[in-house]
Amino acid sequence: MSANSITPRKTTRLRFLKEVYWRLGVLIVLALYNGLQLISNVLAWTTSPETQQRYQFIKMVQAWSLRTWIIGLLVLIIIITFEGAYRFVRRLETGFGGRLDNCESAVQSLKEELEPKLSILFEPTFPYLDLTQSGFHEVRIGVRNISGKELSRVKVQLDDLRDGPKVYDSLLLSLTRNKHLYEYPYIQEFFLNPGETEYLDLAMWYPENSTGTFYGSGPDINEGETFEFTITALGSEGKPFRQRASLTLNTSPPWFTFSLKGTGA
Repeated sequence: MSANSITPRKTTRLRFLKEVYWRLGVLIVLALYNGLQLISNVLAWTTSPETQQRYQFIKMVQAWSLRTWIIGLLVLIIIITFEGAYRFVRRLETGFGGRLDNCESAVQSLKEELEPKLSILFEPTFPYLDLTQSGFHEVRIGVRNISGKELSRVKVQLDDLRDGPKVYDSLLLSLTRNKHLYEYPYIQEFFLNPGETEYLDLAMWYPENSTGTFYGSGPDINEGETFEFTITALGSEGKPFRQRASLTLNTSPPWFTFSLKGTGA
């Protein structure tokens, strides 16, 4: 919506007078009134007193003095002024009402554009928790498109992940490699249709070698260690969705304890 479409035109005295008086109905009423006065004067000038006494119309208009005609004209002007001003104000109210409706519609559209369109999911079941054929225990998170349209360039990253003095930010996660192993081993940006969910690898643990790590070049994980961080889901449309989370590597199966905190923002 352009600025010109919501900016009212400035009201001047000339515009107000034109809106109030420059109307066909006003011109017709004034023309009839003044025509009636002209006709009465013509009759008075061109007919004899005997003829004027013979006709009721002529006697009636002749009974009106110049002062009466002027008062009548002023009364007409006052009525026309009030009616014209009322119409002018109503037109302005209608115009402003339409502009306000347009502004509210624009604000609502902007609000919808800025609202998060992604959500983060986790359940303590497969495919979020998985034991691979190679003996690796993996934990995953889901990202879902909760909007009504396709989202492009969706990606999920970890922020504020602390490992001692080191802090990891913008740690991009990849789509689960179990699903895309042979096609695209490391997909970090993808499309999401409305209501669709994709799963991303978060961390793994290999009990045989006591080896654990975050995916996406993240820190190593040791038994009993707990990490807290922020998950950020971004797309080319809408506001980023952020949610705090924690991950603990247990000392016995089930190896991972993962939880989402709050509702996200």
